[in-house]
Amino acid sequence: MDLKLLLPKEHVLCSINAKTRREFLSVMAEMLVQEGTVTDKERFLDAVENREDAMTTQTDGGIAFPHASSHVVKRLALVVAVLPEPGFQYDEDQLAPCRVFFLIAIPSAAPAAHLPLLTHLAEIAMTKNRLDKILHADSPAAIHKLLVSAPASR
Repeated sequence: MDLKLLLPKEHVLCSINAKTRREFLSVMAEMLVQEGTVTDKERFLDAVENREDAMTTQTDGGIAFPHASSHVVKRLALVVAVLPEPGFQYDEDQLAPCRVFFLIAIPSAAPAAHLPLLTHLAEIAMTKNRLDKILHADSPAAIHKLLVSAPASR
């Protein structure tokens, strides 16, 4: 999977000021609204929150993969946030906060379109050396470069 097409440099965030998961996701989703990929942010956020309420996408490693399929999504899209320590308490049922977030918007017309992307992102997240580089990158541009240069999934 080639992230160059799905991840513009502007879609990489290194700080988000939010008190709730909804506020946090709203900041990430705003990138998709601004470019016209998501036509109704509140409906998209409702879909993401419903998905998270059904089963969290946060892993034990402090990485979350929030995603949802919705008719308000025009095309598959991705926004990434990498936060400094201590991270954000994304899921109240998890003990540890989360530092890496991959928000995936999925068009309802192609509900399985995200599966290769999710597999690729999971491979990136599970490669300790690559994840350490992402966590210690000093700018959104450096994170973007690390992500788009990651070898494609098999």
